[in-house]
Amino acid sequence: LLLLSALLFPSCGVPLEIEGGDWKDSEGYSKPKDDLWSAAVTLLEKRGWKFKTQDKITGRMLTESRIHLDPRWRFGDRQKVEIDVREVIEKTEKKHKFRIRVLRDVNDNSRDPMSEKEAVWVDAGGNDALRDQLLYLLLMKVKGLGLDD
Repeated sequence: LLLLSALLFPSCGVPLEIEGGDWKDSEGYSKPKDDLWSAAVTLLEKRGWKFKTQDKITGRMLTESRIHLDPRWRFGDRQKVEIDVREVIEKTEKKHKFRIRVLRDVNDNSRDPMSEKEAVWVDAGGNDALRDQLLYLLLMKVKGLGLDD
């Protein structure tokens, strides 16, 4: 009976493994905050991300979610990128650095997982591989290597 209920109602009481979603910081750069800000905006725009919020004063930007629906339960997800451009003091020198994370939710709707309207989004941590890739490309851009073009 327990097995039958688990098959009929998969979302009831099945724990979700939450992995990733942690912030990762770059090293500090002597470049102006505007240079790092522009690098981040350009990189995300070139990769098709749309912005939900951009606050140049606080240095924080957040993209809209990218949604990927899948007919299998909890395989559909949505992801968004959050970047902070922060001021840091290193050995009495003012520098700026990136702080980035990619947040991920999965669709917990087992009855109709292909319906964006009926989606039930639950926190699934993040996508650290995408976070690391974006941070690498940002660092190359700031160092003038332009590998993201």
